[in-house]
Amino acid sequence: MRFAGHLLGLIRRRAANIPVGALLCSLGLALVITLLSTSFHEFGEARKAAQTRAKMSSRAVAGAIDAFLTSTHVMLETLSIQPAFVLQNRAEAEPVLVQLLASNPVYTDIWATRADGWDYAGAAPPPGGQFVYVGDHRYFQEAVQDD
Repeated sequence: MRFAGHLLGLIRRRAANIPVGALLCSLGLALVITLLSTSFHEFGEARKAAQTRAKMSSRAVAGAIDAFLTSTHVMLETLSIQPAFVLQNRAEAEPVLVQLLASNPVYTDIWATRADGWDYAGAAPPPGGQFVYVGDHRYFQEAVQDD
């Protein structure tokens, strides 16, 4: 107890020798350092929260894209074994494509193409009433090669 009292007296004497401006400056500096460390901590926490939200959003979008691609793949696999598409029968294939387009608003058009790149059936009339050629498109060439 005696030591604590002696220490307290020493602190009081030293504090009395420090000019008030310097003491206030030290207190202000300590306050600024405390606020900055709190701000940096809060900034770090906000950044982590934003990163977490961005990751969750990315995963949701990736999941939606994966579901879209999977359902499209299943639809194309199903169509590929239907007689109207195996025989490339326009009269029988087009009503199927029209119905698929009407029931799947995520698509802007659905059409069937022969291996040579010319379409033979579509859900919507071809532009200008003419058939569409995609045989020179890279995506089509890759799809035909993979098949």
